[in-house]
Amino acid sequence: MASVAESRQRKHFIVKHGLDAFQALPGFIWRTGRSRNDMPRNFAQVKLGDRWVEFAYIRDEQDEETCSLITGFYECTRKAWYATFPQDRSAVPDSVDWYWDDKGWMIEGKQCGPQPSYGPVSVPSINQMLGRTVFGRGAIIPGLSAKEFELIRKETLSRELDPSKIPILGREPTCEQEVLTVVVGGHKELGIDKILKVQTRFPDMLVSINGQDVYLELELDSLDFQSHGHVADLRRTSHGKLKGRREAKLKHEDDPRPVAVLCWVDSNRSHELQEDVPDLRVFELQTLLRTGRKIGW
Repeated sequence: MASVAESRQRKHFIVKHGLDAFQALPGFIWRTGRSRNDMPRNFAQVKLGDRWVEFAYIRDEQDEETCSLITGFYECTRKAWYATFPQDRSAVPDSVDWYWDDKGWMIEGKQCGPQPSYGPVSVPSINQMLGRTVFGRGAIIPGLSAKEFELIRKETLSRELDPSKIPILGREPTCEQEVLTVVVGGHKELGIDKILKVQTRFPDMLVSINGQDVYLELELDSLDFQSHGHVADLRRTSHGKLKGRREAKLKHEDDPRPVAVLCWVDSNRSHELQEDVPDLRVFELQTLLRTGRKIGW
């Protein structure tokens, strides 16, 4: 006998919350601050049997949503209703306690299909994965196809990393400083012979790789290299001027030593960075740790 979802055509969604919100009520889409007569946007679209990807974000030290995490894949078991939350306030994380309310709107789901085994998985942006813009305003984003839902699952599970392989942290980093911690703790395994310098200004590190001195700029996501203004940094002369795009050099101002990007997640799939800096090398740290490969120079 066909399920309710199969009898009408199951819909698929992306549900976007902060990681702390998913942790406060696992398996729920929820929203406070609305009355019983004021259902949040798109809550009514989610019916029994519909499925969603839990997309969590973490704000980094610059208050930018740069860490994209997939926490799981769910199927709706109870559509939207307004009631008292099934959660003891004492169990609510401090980060969400300030906007917690005893009552609100919620949708309940259960895990469906293969799930991440070790917790949230860092992934490139979903727009990058799907090759189109799907993100919109609000917590519930419609318009995902069944094929795209499974593509996101496949990408997520392929990127999953045993925490024991992550030096010092033992978990996925959530900010640039934690990427630095992983690199310092595991630099020999990454092919870095020696760390020569760590600094707060651009670029973050000077290291020795196969006898070559190389500057490494550490990022959570490779495209942060551009948003943090480092493409412009590479194009400055000693006079502080900006060179044209075609003249971009892989040097730190007039320093002859090359600069590379070492990021936790590489979203630079269409090589946007290389359009500005043609010979820029980008290394994805999570892949290096998963495969045992080393940074080559």
